[in-house]
Amino acid sequence: HTPIQTSIQLHETTFAPLLNSKEYDSCGPEPVATIAECAGLTTQQFFDVVALVKSVSAVRSGRQEHNPGRVVFDIEIMDGSKIDDQVRTMPLTGWADRPSPSSTDEPEKWVFLNEALMTQQPVAFFRIKGAQDGDGKYSFTTTKHTTIVTAAETTKGRRLTEDATNLLALEETVS
Repeated sequence: HTPIQTSIQLHETTFAPLLNSKEYDSCGPEPVATIAECAGLTTQQFFDVVALVKSVSAVRSGRQEHNPGRVVFDIEIMDGSKIDDQVRTMPLTGWADRPSPSSTDEPEKWVFLNEALMTQQPVAFFRIKGAQDGDGKYSFTTTKHTTIVTAAETTKGRRLTEDATNLLALEETVS
């Protein structure tokens, strides 16, 4: 029943943002979170995940009064993780800027995600914002600082590439 005080000597601490895969010689970013684990969020937090893109909606306009070149689109991602033997998917709201406010060209993030969808290549999402509201509903969105990159060379990416056809064909999934 006494408070615990922990001291950390930062000058003796190292941080390694890249994980070395024991199975392969490549070295690359490899988020460890799974989509199923994100169902346990109780407060707003940021996380990273490697997943397959299951769907990408058409681009629609965001709040034009604040940023006329900003668009929004819906993404559904999956990584094969399960809760109660049901594969989980994550609905993700994507925000992106057009190349210029008056442009009609599609944003790079949207184009990249559609290519990943068509080629069934896994991608890594860094800095997804997740939160659970007072009604118990979850929401997941990209932010201005979300980075999305190819993840085919990570250990999880290789596994997802091998299972992509089977995973993306699943109809019995839970969001």
